[in-house]
Amino acid sequence: MLPELLNLPQGFTCFYCHEPLEGTTWIYEHLDNDRQHNDIDNIRLAHQSCNIKKINCPEYLIMAKDELEKASEKSLCVGESDTDQHYSSEIAISIKSRNYTKQFLTERINTDGSILYDDALWAIVNDLNEKYNCGSETAVRRYLKALTSITGKFTIIRNDSGKREILSRTEN
Repeated sequence: MLPELLNLPQGFTCFYCHEPLEGTTWIYEHLDNDRQHNDIDNIRLAHQSCNIKKINCPEYLIMAKDELEKASEKSLCVGESDTDQHYSSEIAISIKSRNYTKQFLTERINTDGSILYDDALWAIVNDLNEKYNCGSETAVRRYLKALTSITGKFTIIRNDSGKREILSRTEN
């Protein structure tokens, strides 16, 4: 990650105080304070002392927030070609969640022939939250709608009990 950070306009200076970094006094600064969020758009180089100062320094907090917003605006999709794209973390999560939803339905329907809509919805929401720490009910409902649209691989029917059931479009 360091080579990418050194290519940023700030180079090897502190993101906050703009002074040169030396020795071991610098750290990888998480702009959003989430040490699990290691996307390049969330990381900058900073003095350890400036990182600590940020806790009570409105100016540094605003600088971090502004940098995150700027990175979010420019990185919706940055790449030189369709095969070399860098997505924002929100888009990456959306892609991962949609792919997981499709994979879940494919595996379950290949194994069992169908799955109740509510069972699929809540199992997918739970799995996404367990595996990736994301996955809202609303987002999963949208993925299910898209995957069961008239061009989708799956379809929804009402079974004999009147419950919605998802099955492969080729099986109805």
